Amino acid sequence: PSMGQQLGAVHSLSVDQCPFERRLSRMFGRAVDVVSRNAVNPDFLPDEDKSTPQLDLLARVERELPVRLDQERTDMVVCHGDP
Repeated sequence: PSMGQQLGAVHSLSVDQCPFERRLSRMFGRAVDVVSRNAVNPDFLPDEDKSTPQLDLLARVERELPVRLDQERTDMVVCHGDP
């Protein structure tokens, strides 16, 4: 099977059986923690965001949070498990 077929198979598994907790509310909490510790690694940011203050990046994500939480409720999939 192709890589796309394999990913499709993983994403079709029941979310209730996934051992990894990666819901957006939890991941946003982790982002708040990282920013509060001034620990954002700019190497993981797109070039256009590397010079943006961390609090501004977090505020951008927070503004989108309600929409993204609505999307998450209707489109949850099993993740592949990277921490």
